[in-house]
Amino acid sequence: MNIKSSKRVKRLSSTKRTVRANRESLYARMFQRKTTNTSRIHSLPQFLISCNGSRKAGLFGTAFSAGLFSAFSILVLSLSLSVSFFMPHSAYATNPANLDISASVSEALALALYAKDGSSITNLALDIDPSATGTFASDYFNARVSTNNATGYNLYIKAIGEDHSGNLTGDLIHASASAAAHNVISSLSAPITITGGDFSTFTNDTWGYAVDPTISSSTVTAGTFNPVPTANTVIKSHSEPIDADITAVAIGAKVDHDVISGVYSNTLEFTAVANSVPYTYTVVFDGNGGTFSPKQNNVQGQANVHTLTGTSAWNCTPQDSNTKLSCTGTIYDDRHPTVTFNEILTAYDLTLAGHSLAGFSTTQGGAAESTITLDYQVASVPVYAVWSTNSYTQTTEARYQNADGTYTQYQTVDTQVLNYGDTYSWSTPATAAYEAANVESYTVTGDRTNQVTINRNVYTITWNANGDSTYPATVDPTSGSYRYGETLTLPTATRTGHSLTGFFTEPTGGTQVTSATTVTGNNTYYAQWNINSYTQTTQLRYENADGTFTDYETVDSQTKNYGETYSYTRPADATYQAATVEAYTVTEDHTNQVTVYRNTYTQTTQVRYETATGSWGSYSTVDTQTLRYGQTYSYTKPAGTEGGVPYQAASVASYTVTQDNTNSVNILRQTYTQTTQIRYENADGTYGSYTTADTQTLRYGQT
Repeated sequence: MNIKSSKRVKRLSSTKRTVRANRESLYARMFQRKTTNTSRIHSLPQFLISCNGSRKAGLFGTAFSAGLFSAFSILVLSLSLSVSFFMPHSAYATNPANLDISASVSEALALALYAKDGSSITNLALDIDPSATGTFASDYFNARVSTNNATGYNLYIKAIGEDHSGNLTGDLIHASASAAAHNVISSLSAPITITGGDFSTFTNDTWGYAVDPTISSSTVTAGTFNPVPTANTVIKSHSEPIDADITAVAIGAKVDHDVISGVYSNTLEFTAVANSVPYTYTVVFDGNGGTFSPKQNNVQGQANVHTLTGTSAWNCTPQDSNTKLSCTGTIYDDRHPTVTFNEILTAYDLTLAGHSLAGFSTTQGGAAESTITLDYQVASVPVYAVWSTNSYTQTTEARYQNADGTYTQYQTVDTQVLNYGDTYSWSTPATAAYEAANVESYTVTGDRTNQVTINRNVYTITWNANGDSTYPATVDPTSGSYRYGETLTLPTATRTGHSLTGFFTEPTGGTQVTSATTVTGNNTYYAQWNINSYTQTTQLRYENADGTFTDYETVDSQTKNYGETYSYTRPADATYQAATVEAYTVTEDHTNQVTVYRNTYTQTTQVRYETATGSWGSYSTVDTQTLRYGQTYSYTKPAGTEGGVPYQAASVASYTVTQDNTNSVNILRQTYTQTTQIRYENADGTYGSYTTADTQTLRYGQT
């Protein structure tokens, strides 16, 4: 790929200016408190290397410069990376705590970067040949830190490059802003662990870094590649002096064919920070009559750990029956720190009845002070509480009950400013609607707000069912308690055979009360009634000849008062039986459904058999059926043998049933033709032909 030289130089110059400005600002902050320790700051030369090829990509680095700065606690080295392939934008945000590097110490610290072959690094080149499924490539270098600081060091990494909008980013940015749709290689969005040289899980068109990966034959084969942070992130910690502590840092990227030619770049900044030196201070607080007590979630006698700016911890322990508090704190890199009393006492309260804490003084009876300057050579510093006498505001707030039982908002009805130990009380008399209320007398010991609830007067309402012995009535509930001004809740009232007209002020007549009526005193209200009338209906359905039924139809409907009698009768006729509704007492609307059945008749068939002589035997019943009026009856006896004698078929033709009926049927014997043929003998002894001489049709068994 070809990149115009002017564009490359311009991008490089911009990157160098940004890095130099960031570095110089960082050093200025690092040593603002110890200007006498400043010395020459090494510039960090950068090299941007181009790659040729229409689809080949390269990941490149810078040269490094490092040395031992005996007067400094922080050293910074920058690594500029460039790449010449396309990566679709994928946003990644990180927000770790910013590194606080405002403190500095005088211990020696050295940071240097070396190539994997052990030589001082001057160039880190990583070539990638993209493929359809993605090609992964990586390389690594070593960061070497030495320090004689008793508490060791931390090594940090962060990206300080910017996108084309000037925003800090952990992505690799294309040199040309015109490639808007394809001008970013995103930082990994989450850590990816590689094992056994298998990089298939590494996300295409992303990059990241790994700390102390597994390296085999100078090749990264396993490790966890991380998103590139834009805030200082610890990659190595050591808690004691060490010489030549080596940390391997690998850079890895994976690209597919979704790339374009060009240069992508960012800058990684490595920062080594020597840990601070602690100084221990003790401040003994004298309550001067007051008492110390731990705040919530702190237990008396346990250490009170309170982190301050530049402070590791304050450990406070009550003494002399909690009238004193001894606090020991560890402060780093400052032999004469100034701290506020409130910072030390965050987890403890100091109280004296009737007084307010004005502050503390380093002399008994002195004026209140808010801060104290400590000296690392003074083992313990006493300070004394300064108090002022209190006055307190006494407030009474009242809320009034509404008719529905809810309450108004509290409103102030009395405010007085009284001295500690004064007496306060408040009262309000009863009214027609409200009860009396008061705040009992008490001794003032602090600001206090009294909240008083003023309830409405309550009255009893009695409900009378107003029934009699014939038709008793009930009401539920029989009484109720109501607040003044509350609307009535009408009870449930029932009376046998009656409907409720309403509740009134008198048993008869009077004024009706409703659910809108408000209560103003004790009262009795009476139910008034109307007797009920009900509709009594009779519906008939008729049986058909085939045993089915017609639909019900109304044949009688009467309106009856509760307690009257109702009955209904349909007389029998030739077709149907009688049907009735037995008399009953009316108590509600009612529909009687009655089925009218058809009359039934017995249909009998008797048969007699013909004898061989043509006479007849006696009749015997062979079929009996009970059928509905209009139903059809028939009977058939097929031809067959009876007692060994064959008989002809016999039947009763179908007819409609209208009455009882007996059918008599004669069953004839089967008849057979009897024929006699004769032939005559000739003179010569031969015979002539047969001729019929007699033919008769006779009954079976006849002679």
